[in-house]
Amino acid sequence: PNLKIITVGDKDCQILEMKHDRIIRMSGIWSIRDSLLVTKYVNLVVSPDTGILHGAGCFDTPKIGLLTSTSKENITKYFKNDYSLESTVECSPCFRIIDLPEIQCPMSKETLGACECMASGMPAERVYDRICEVINLNGR
Repeated sequence: PNLKIITVGDKDCQILEMKHDRIIRMSGIWSIRDSLLVTKYVNLVVSPDTGILHGAGCFDTPKIGLLTSTSKENITKYFKNDYSLESTVECSPCFRIIDLPEIQCPMSKETLGACECMASGMPAERVYDRICEVINLNGR
């Protein structure tokens, strides 16, 4: 009941933000600088391999990187309090910058177009379990 979730991103990300009394929707409102700074003060950062994850890497804040085409060795190896998850699909990590996923990656039929590393390689239950683990470890 004490959990609050802050979502960040550009204005286009607002379409993904659901309305809920425990969700603070800041996409399109906070600048990237504000979003990065907040990672210092929150209890946990959960992010794909984006600027938010890299910014959080500067701070002691516990963080869960959702690593699909990359690995802990490449991205979060030296981050303090890192609990990142790597995709479990066979082709991951591929270390590609995906421009045309439909010709570069196996695509998920279940999600109608996401790469397999993002879809079946990072199931919501696995992410949820890691969040619970980190919250319990850090007494938050």
